[in-house]
Amino acid sequence: KKLNGYEQFPLNWIRITVTESTIISIIWTSRSRTRNEPGSRLGIMIQTMHKLQFASQPENIAIIERLIDEIRDNYAFNDDCYGDVLIAMTEAVNNAIVHGNRLDTEKEVFVEYEIQERNLYFKITDQGAGFDFENVPDPTSPENLEKPNGRGVFLMRQLSDQCSFEDEGREVELLFEGVFNAA
Repeated sequence: KKLNGYEQFPLNWIRITVTESTIISIIWTSRSRTRNEPGSRLGIMIQTMHKLQFASQPENIAIIERLIDEIRDNYAFNDDCYGDVLIAMTEAVNNAIVHGNRLDTEKEVFVEYEIQERNLYFKITDQGAGFDFENVPDPTSPENLEKPNGRGVFLMRQLSDQCSFEDEGREVELLFEGVFNAA
């Protein structure tokens, strides 16, 4: 259902507004040829990036849980990947709310996602001060095993196929490969 150019997804007691922006990716397509060989062709693939934003409140993690359930229910989702996607994404959003925005309800969390042919891509952005993502303590070290926090970044890195941080740690990108079954 479209309303003023925005797509509306009713999710039980939550309504999420998804805006769409089109990204044009230029990709090389070839059949066993390099791009310099005759017969190679340049292909253009149009993809749609979906966007969500919500206040920095812990209960809003339910928005992401419901989004992932909706994606699973509406696409040929590989059930073996569901737990990895759900845990990594709830950790990423929790980190943005609690550590990034410091539970400041005036600040928002932005989630962009793209459903690719077999992959699922997310970008989570907060409005906080950032952090030194290169020097996060290892939660598997003996001195950190009994600490109640500090596992989010570790889990995101372990459960996704690609995890990268940008903008001084205010932005995390997660890629899950092979999430969707081949048609």
